[in-house]
Amino acid sequence: MKMHVDVEIKLREKQKELRLFNIFGNLSRQRHLASNIRRTCSSLRNAYREMLRDSVIGPNTMPLDDFVCNVANRFSSSGFGRLLLGRPVIAHIAMLRRFALEHTQLLDRACEPDEEDDDDLQPTQADITRSANTATPDYADTEDGSRPPSAMSSATSRPKKRKRATPALSSASQPKGSDFWSMVEKWFVARMQPEQFGRSWSSPGWLKYIDETLERDYARFKPTPVVNPFLDDFRPSDAPANSTGDGLGGAHGPSSSSGAIGSMAAILGTL
Repeated sequence: MKMHVDVEIKLREKQKELRLFNIFGNLSRQRHLASNIRRTCSSLRNAYREMLRDSVIGPNTMPLDDFVCNVANRFSSSGFGRLLLGRPVIAHIAMLRRFALEHTQLLDRACEPDEEDDDDLQPTQADITRSANTATPDYADTEDGSRPPSAMSSATSRPKKRKRATPALSSASQPKGSDFWSMVEKWFVARMQPEQFGRSWSSPGWLKYIDETLERDYARFKPTPVVNPFLDDFRPSDAPANSTGDGLGGAHGPSSSSGAIGSMAAILGTL
């Protein structure tokens, strides 16, 4: 799972727009940014895993379309649910739901943040020398008018980070590479082998599997019927005898929906 690598590349490409120009070029700050990106990506993966679990198991299961909208609204910068997600993305989400149902024993295996040792967080002597000898223009001034601390000062004044002790018997103490998302990745790698479905999504194996997955999902998680109570409370005797279509005036008035008080579309548009 290398999502943090893609995020860092995007941030580097848009460093001027995001005002990160005082991060890239300073190795000490880049290390802190990379560490925060790893933790954030790990948190998002765990949140997505829990959403997958709750969408297919328990009292809050939901149809595929509803889940796709929830995923898009939470994780997509554009949102708008299924409107902006094509069939490949919807099929991928459906396959993840099927994997979750077929491997329920993996659903509580959270992925831990990529923790670094203290030596990895501390800049090397070469980094300190390079940062000290490199001018850093365009740095934002601090509130008191002073310049931000240099890599040398941050390296010497920062307290040592305590290593987190991992409980011997906890849900996160599974062997490395056996968490939910690692197993998902292994499953896709196996299915993409030539003797299985192959690497092309348009191969007969993948097309059959995806169609079968979608059919199973729609059959198992059916949408809740939407009941309109006003379709049943209408009595034929309530309709005027001279009513013609959806006109508002009968024989003595306009016979179309655009009567004296406006068209039906205009009326509904004002509500």
